[in-house]
Amino acid sequence: MDTNKKETYFIDIDGTILKYRKFNNYYNKEAKVIPSTLKFIEEKFNEGHMIVLTTARPESMLPHTVKELLTIVFIGYFGSRGAEKIMGNNKHR
Repeated sequence: MDTNKKETYFIDIDGTILKYRKFNNYYNKEAKVIPSTLKFIEEKFNEGHMIVLTTARPESMLPHTVKELLTIVFIGYFGSRGAEKIMGNNKHR
């Protein structure tokens, strides 16, 4: 096995990174991180692997989703359709 080969991990947000909440509670109930998943993501990212976050949330929730991810220390986010990349406070298309 090639130990230098980098993997790509597709990880869902709700129920994997954040504890599951009913859809109607996304805006009024605080997101709670699942620590073991966050640790896994940090380890794989630091090893140089690609992390792709996925979600079934509607596009209208993109600003709220980005806000939640940035408050739990994610430094990057890739959105759908517009391929928006957010690094800290900087936006790139």
